[in-house]
Amino acid sequence: MRCLARWWFPLLVVLGLACSGSVARADYEEDMVAFVQQVDAACPFLELKGITQDWERAKPELLQRARECTSDEEFLQIVIDAIRVLRDGHLGFVETKVELPPWPERYFPGLNLLPAADERVVVMYAPRHLAMLTTGTVVTKIDGVDARRFLEQRSAEAWEAGGFFSSPQRARMFEYRLALRGAQGQEHTIGYLNEGEEHSVTVACERTARGWPHTYNLPSDLKQVGRSFFYTKLADEVGYMVLRRVDPSIPEGIDEALRAHPKLRGWIVDMRGNGGGGYDRDLIDKIKRFPRPVAVLIDAGCISAGETLARDFRRYAGARLFGARSGGSSSSKKTWSFPSGLASIRFPVRTRWRSDGEPIEFNGIDPDVEVEAVPEELQAGHNSAIVRGQEYVIEATKEQRPKEGDSRDRIVGWYDLAWGTGALIPIFKLDGMYYTACRGFEIPLKECPGGLAWALTPSSLAGTTFEVALGSGPTAIRIVDRRRQDHQESYVPGQRQRITRVAKPAGLLDATAPPPKALDDFQGLYQPVWFPWFRWEIRKDGSRYLLGRQEYRGSEPPVVWRTQGELRELTPLTDKLGLAGLGADDPGQLTYSEARQRFEFVIMKTGARMPLARIVPSAEGDVAPPSVTIGIPAWH
Repeated sequence: MRCLARWWFPLLVVLGLACSGSVARADYEEDMVAFVQQVDAACPFLELKGITQDWERAKPELLQRARECTSDEEFLQIVIDAIRVLRDGHLGFVETKVELPPWPERYFPGLNLLPAADERVVVMYAPRHLAMLTTGTVVTKIDGVDARRFLEQRSAEAWEAGGFFSSPQRARMFEYRLALRGAQGQEHTIGYLNEGEEHSVTVACERTARGWPHTYNLPSDLKQVGRSFFYTKLADEVGYMVLRRVDPSIPEGIDEALRAHPKLRGWIVDMRGNGGGGYDRDLIDKIKRFPRPVAVLIDAGCISAGETLARDFRRYAGARLFGARSGGSSSSKKTWSFPSGLASIRFPVRTRWRSDGEPIEFNGIDPDVEVEAVPEELQAGHNSAIVRGQEYVIEATKEQRPKEGDSRDRIVGWYDLAWGTGALIPIFKLDGMYYTACRGFEIPLKECPGGLAWALTPSSLAGTTFEVALGSGPTAIRIVDRRRQDHQESYVPGQRQRITRVAKPAGLLDATAPPPKALDDFQGLYQPVWFPWFRWEIRKDGSRYLLGRQEYRGSEPPVVWRTQGELRELTPLTDKLGLAGLGADDPGQLTYSEARQRFEFVIMKTGARMPLARIVPSAEGDVAPPSVTIGIPAWH
């Protein structure tokens, strides 16, 4: 495990691979003009990163240096300096016809630090000659200045100066992980706590500052699959996976880990320091079937495909994210060559997107729970992010366990209908009554000898029961849909199907809304909470209220919602605030429930209610609906 605990990645990888040989002298000014024009026309992140003025100020100097350039090596150094201004972890050389200029050596004391809880700083790793600075030791001062303030100032200066990183959080990570980089022999005084007392030690920059460690205080019995996947079982029946990169070993590793430990409470997926890679729909399908609950650990070392994978764990597996904001380095790329043929450059062309519609580039993925190292936990040999993830899994599974009291209350929860459909089925209780969801509506359930049964009539789902299985295992569900007798490959009418209780998925729409005071307050956009595949827009034209149904196009933001068909006129209700005529085959009503503080679409024939979330469109484009269906499938 020593190789995993000291996992190093070359800092110069962004600069690409240089090939030996030489070419005839290029027209350097022409090459630089072409490079500048390419950045101006195609670089999508200048405004996002707030560096437009930096680039405008840099261009005249870069062009002047190119005019005065006398060698290929000198020109490539000018391009490197330009790349530093653009602050993009994916922007770099793919190929060069001459060797790149040597990287100027920088040195550091071999000290790796971490931001810690309560605005502190702790040691992540120190070399042997600094044995007094063990993992978890609190560093109080650096050169007489509060350590946290000192490093945060260095982090801000690093982002301002530019470099081969895409975000301030990524620049900050370097300032902590490769702490105190500088000239060889430069000395610093480190103040630290030992058994509550202040001490100090002088450290010197003698080690070459290359690469950085990503791991500390990991479990000692990790099993490796391929190059990038490790797993084990922690205490309290919690599984743990480490994903160093996103490569073909990941699906294989997930399969092996789940086979080796099939009955755990849940899993922690550690993606801190994940260097990216790539994946396809096959891995997404595995994530959709991933056992819940799942905690994903991220930090600024998690970049590129690692960030989109963390996003997809949240989107498709309901994962809760712990740690720090990811590196904000996620984009699609193209290769561009200088007119002279001296070199080729990898250029970003567009970002990938977070679930909230914001770009991942620069912003990164935000954790649901921010976690900084707790010194006392590190000193005891623990890893604070793993501890928080483990606590979450244990607590989430406590909520999933059958409740005391009425046996029917034991059914309340979320279930994964993995066979055939992949639907997530909620069973919940409102005002003393039980409900499930079907096609966006809350469907009442009635008590029956085995537990609960479908109570909405008329319905082809009449006869569906929700029963408590023996023991504390999964709940049994028996679906009877007489209109689907001919589809039996994944469903047998009348057969009892056992489905798994899971944690409540993250990111559900919130139907809570303030009450309307006038009929005009019903204008706006509404999206079903349980069925977010379409939305209604209600607008006013003179004295008429009109309804438009919108459906979305695209799977990546910005998602475009387009009105389908013609607008329909609605009728104001006479006995209360509301509008009638939403349903195609039923004069359903849009009203506001004071008891539940939400807007609802109510079908008058049956009384079934569809909770609606008020939507405010994003200026950058809306988020695509989740791919997982919520509610009892209604195939017909």
